[in-house]
Amino acid sequence: MPSSRLSKFIFTLITCLCLLATSFASLHAAGMAPDAPTNLTGAIEDGIATLTWDIPQDDDSIQGYNIYINDQYVTTVLTNEYSTPIQADARYTFDVVAFDEVPRRFSSSSEVLTLPEAQVPDDLTIPPSTPTGLTGDVSGTTVTLRWEPSTDDEAVQGYNVYRDNQYLTTVQEPMYTGDNDVGVSHSWYVVAFDIRRNFSSRSARIVLPDPGPVDTTIAPSVPEALAGDVSADEGGADTDIVTLSWQASTDDQAVAGYNIYQNRQYIATRSTTQYVGEVEAGSSNNFQVVAFDFDGNFSSSSDALTLPVGSGEVDPGVPPSVPDGLTGNTATANGQTQVSLAWAPSSGPVNVAGYNVYRNGQYLATVFTNAFNDTVASGTAFSYSVVAFDEFDNFSSRSAPLSLLGGSDQPPFFSDLDDQLLTVGEAWELILRPVDLDGGAAGILVDSQPTGAQLVDNGDGSRSLQWTPTAADIGTYEITVTAFDLDDADLRTSQTITLTVSDGDTPADVQFSLTIPQAAYNLQEGNAAGVDIPFTLNRNVAFDSRIALTVSADDETGISSVFSLDTFNTTEIQSTLNLQLAIGVLPIQAQQRRFTITASDDTSSASARVTVAITPVPRDDVYLLLGQSNMVGASEAGAKQAGPGGLDELDLRIRQANVQANEDEFYPTAESFSDVGINFSEPAYVTAEDPLHNPVNASTLSKEGTRIGMPISFAKSALPATTRNIVLVPAAWGGTGFCNNEGSIAHWNALPTDNPALGNTLLFDRALTRINQALLDTGGILRGILWHQGEADAEDECAAVYEQNLTTLVSELRTRIDEDARGSDARGPSANIPFVLGTMSKGVDERGDLSEFVHGKLIVDGVHRNIANLVPNSDVVLNDDLVPANGFACGE
Repeated sequence: MPSSRLSKFIFTLITCLCLLATSFASLHAAGMAPDAPTNLTGAIEDGIATLTWDIPQDDDSIQGYNIYINDQYVTTVLTNEYSTPIQADARYTFDVVAFDEVPRRFSSSSEVLTLPEAQVPDDLTIPPSTPTGLTGDVSGTTVTLRWEPSTDDEAVQGYNVYRDNQYLTTVQEPMYTGDNDVGVSHSWYVVAFDIRRNFSSRSARIVLPDPGPVDTTIAPSVPEALAGDVSADEGGADTDIVTLSWQASTDDQAVAGYNIYQNRQYIATRSTTQYVGEVEAGSSNNFQVVAFDFDGNFSSSSDALTLPVGSGEVDPGVPPSVPDGLTGNTATANGQTQVSLAWAPSSGPVNVAGYNVYRNGQYLATVFTNAFNDTVASGTAFSYSVVAFDEFDNFSSRSAPLSLLGGSDQPPFFSDLDDQLLTVGEAWELILRPVDLDGGAAGILVDSQPTGAQLVDNGDGSRSLQWTPTAADIGTYEITVTAFDLDDADLRTSQTITLTVSDGDTPADVQFSLTIPQAAYNLQEGNAAGVDIPFTLNRNVAFDSRIALTVSADDETGISSVFSLDTFNTTEIQSTLNLQLAIGVLPIQAQQRRFTITASDDTSSASARVTVAITPVPRDDVYLLLGQSNMVGASEAGAKQAGPGGLDELDLRIRQANVQANEDEFYPTAESFSDVGINFSEPAYVTAEDPLHNPVNASTLSKEGTRIGMPISFAKSALPATTRNIVLVPAAWGGTGFCNNEGSIAHWNALPTDNPALGNTLLFDRALTRINQALLDTGGILRGILWHQGEADAEDECAAVYEQNLTTLVSELRTRIDEDARGSDARGPSANIPFVLGTMSKGVDERGDLSEFVHGKLIVDGVHRNIANLVPNSDVVLNDDLVPANGFACGE
């Protein structure tokens, strides 16, 4: 409590309690001050404000209370209530201080109460305005300061006065008078605070006595001769005591203090040239000191001192280990995605000082722990990596990148709107309260509201449509109600309901009805818990019939439902509907679905409808890429257009397994085709870039090849249909097939065969290894298999068994690929995993004519075009006009 206010307490108590002096004089001394009064409440009635509060705890009895109005003492009372006349339309603030027996001890002030309540600001955190016009003078040994009063949305309570950057005292008026040594200059500024203890920015600084024009930008000299030692901490085995000292810095005016840094992280400020603190026992730490003056100028850092002395003799060129295990979580609200990153701490010969964080390849921030939080726009993809550094400026290599996708904002919606029955002459109200899963405020629009109806803002995020229809209004009215996101007006949901106005004579008595509480019902795809929707059966008096329950939906795709109680007997009125949504074959968008719960007895029924938000499963979409050169990417050299705005520009939402190149030397044995360590390069997953089947350069995380294929174009066309990242798993190899062609060491047969015309299973085994590892690493869902191959099997002997080989490959893949979040129902010979293939080219250009197929090629082509009839859940893409502009003679 400010000393001036405490003085005022004592003075007023002496004046106001003189009649109690005799009775108080005999009381024993109190030991502890009372607690602050709590639960201060009040009301205004007929111009009288009445206050009450709870009696606080005290080791002695409470003797009385000082009452403050608008931060001014007004009176003392002996009970925990107080009344006073007040002026109409004026705002008052009240607080109370308790005191106990002689010698008196005073509590802290109670919380501030503002009356009338309507005048309490919505935002209680607004600080006062910054004090302005600070002036002053020194007369002899007295300094006087004056400034313009600050303003506040409630009331300014006082001002803190600072001398030489140090708090000095608090005053209630915009003026200060105090002592000042003759000939000594000091720096002064003030800070205002209000009744909520919100503090303003500090005022402009003045120096008194005024030294005249000076250069206020000169920094202090660098602290020199930093020395110190480390000793055991007698108070604990886990810590040591470090002691530092240094030579004082100089400044053109005065040095204000020193900031001390441990391993480049600020730990303390001192006004002297010494520091004593704790460090981890047995650790080696790097210390530096920075001087600053009263004008806010900072020196450069002192030379670093490593303690214990001599621990710096380790190899100064060995960098920390690469940060490992980078993970991240995201949460989206109000158009912003909050990102939380964490990683395993790096290590090295000396202490790791910190980490540099990169977003999308650009430096973002430096942190001193193995965690970082970031904020990005929702609906965008972003990639992070981390570099560790030690106290000797050794930097690790960059960590493997982590790509994340910020969830998109969902449009607000109405969970409980339904058709309405109105009666002539009766007041009707429909409360419109949008639900926004992202936590933001929502706007409301009503279209085609009936003449005479009013839309009233309730001030709590809802609006009321109010209407008292007349006989002339009998009939039906359709109105459209829209909820829209205030941050993005394009995010909106509209719903049309029907208002039916009747004269009230025809409807029979309703024996029962259903009520569903308004809430944000959110059903996440694939969540085993689903969403629970509680509801109540409202029975008329004496109605005790048995009631049966059913549920229906506008779109029941993938939905399963169960009631906790599907039949209400005589006394039962509560039940819960649980909804679950299985993960579908294809990704879905965020959406809303409308469900109707119907209650029926033998003669009548009642229903209630509810809107449920559907959230897509938060798992990436994974695609397996199989085939020969067209899938690998055998375009002409230089076709790649990966620069900004180019057709092949990188998209952070399209990822790929960073696989080993298709070169015989990397696969020396049959076992190597199924070796995860050989199949994947480091980092294991990167932003997808052509050529997909070439690994990225581990240092630059880029590729030098300039040929392209079709998978990235496919992924870009698929992005608008999903809210997740797409992960491509390349597993094709040019010139390969089922056929045992000369020069190919690996083949696509799914099962071993005795047919000498056919080859081995190594490419199938490699594809299975890659897709299973990718599903494990990403937690993603296999959304499809793409196949582009055929030329290598155009020989008559192999073409004759192409249909059997291809259908077997699809059946075995669907069976032997590990389960993902879709579960066992999505595995098996005919499982619904989409299989899409492309036909061979029939293009014609100046280099040649591919339109004429040999006999074997015709057989393969026929299988391609008939795939939908041969394999369930499959289809074909016709490439009759594809021109192989790859520099080869047309037809090779």
